[in-house]
Amino acid sequence: MNTYTFSISISIFCILTHISSSLTSDGLSLLALKSAITTDPTNSLTTWSETDSTPCHWSGITCNSAHRVTAVFLPHRNLTGYLPSELGALLSLKHLSLSLTTTSLNPSLIIYSTPLISYPLICHTTPSPDLYRKKLKTSKC
Repeated sequence: MNTYTFSISISIFCILTHISSSLTSDGLSLLALKSAITTDPTNSLTTWSETDSTPCHWSGITCNSAHRVTAVFLPHRNLTGYLPSELGALLSLKHLSLSLTTTSLNPSLIIYSTPLISYPLICHTTPSPDLYRKKLKTSKC
């Protein structure tokens, strides 16, 4: 193998390695949630890393066989922050259980992300405005 062919082979390998190690869209949506969390006293989100290819092994995350996020389970973690609109991109999400102290919910999450409106349980430690509470079916955890 000549030097030119070897260089091309290495370049292709590097490109394919980068593509295969890129985080899934579900993982990117969850990283938006992590960024929206301002306080994580139990370090619940420390396993959430952009260097992973999938969020399926992250703390509090459940995935289906297609490696799509089906549940976010982070109750009793005393998180502080808000719910970002990117959560609406979690198309396979069926359960969202958070103990989240928040002073605001992102209105675009409610208005444009219809899957979230049907979630069976979203928990808040601080009551949200009545409009949001009714649409999200919140409950104390």
